[in-house]
Amino acid sequence: MIFFDISIFPFSTYVVLLTCAAVILFSSGFNLIFTSRSRGSQLKLVAYFHDIQINLSIVEIKKITSSLFLFYYIVKFFSLIQKLLSKIFVPITWTLIIIILLAMPGSMLPKEEGFAIPNFDKFVHSTVFGMMVFFWCFYFNTKKYSSKKLALLFFLAFFSANALGIGMEFVQRCCIPFRDFDEADMIFDMIGAGISYGICNIFLLGEKNSQ
Repeated sequence: MIFFDISIFPFSTYVVLLTCAAVILFSSGFNLIFTSRSRGSQLKLVAYFHDIQINLSIVEIKKITSSLFLFYYIVKFFSLIQKLLSKIFVPITWTLIIIILLAMPGSMLPKEEGFAIPNFDKFVHSTVFGMMVFFWCFYFNTKKYSSKKLALLFFLAFFSANALGIGMEFVQRCCIPFRDFDEADMIFDMIGAGISYGICNIFLLGEKNSQ
């Protein structure tokens, strides 16, 4: 796993933890004094922790609280993404989408001159095959496999992506109307798959080995 799954704890758990932390701070010499300023009658929170004085306005307190809640929901969002990517249907669906796109007749695809970026289709090839390798490697990484087995599965995902990219180019030449065999497409398929394979080995398999 890449991210710590905090969704397993109810929100009340964090309230209790924050309360305990406040009690510890008070018992350690953390004193709070509410003061009001004559200028603008701005309420401020003056906190004394031993010899350190911290001045916080109500606006600043609200900003800090909002930032904490934002961080909480960001982490929870990534936790939900992690749960989603751990399902087998994600890599299978993505692989099927690639096959469907590569099997579509050329008349159903936008013309290359319609793209604002030259050779944009090469970028698309690298991206979709890189994501294919990533989705399969991430799924395998969520299983309780040994590092040796994971390394093999990661390589199989990389090899399969390359085989699919090369194979579909021959299929396009022989069986799909208005689609041509393009060696550059194969090269960019392998580049995208290779970059993703390397990233997964470093961050996913590397994390597994360090545990």
